Amino acid sequence: KEQHLYIGRLVKDADQREIGENVVFNFTIAVDCGYTDKQGQWVDQAKFIECAFWRSKNPLPVSATVQKDW
Repeated sequence: KEQHLYIGRLVKDADQREIGENVVFNFTIAVDCGYTDKQGQWVDQAKFIECAFWRSKNPLPVSATVQKDW
């Protein structure tokens, strides 16, 4: 299995759907990946990464959500 760890900001509340015996949360995170250009100036840049989080319905309460926190 391939795994990635991203640290970023949740763009908006996740969409939750039930598919068979599973619940899937679809969400997007914004990850900072700024850099210094050839002139030595900092350039702000973000990558937007679409994610899907799958869980079995049984251990996951219906009230569980992924929410944007200000």
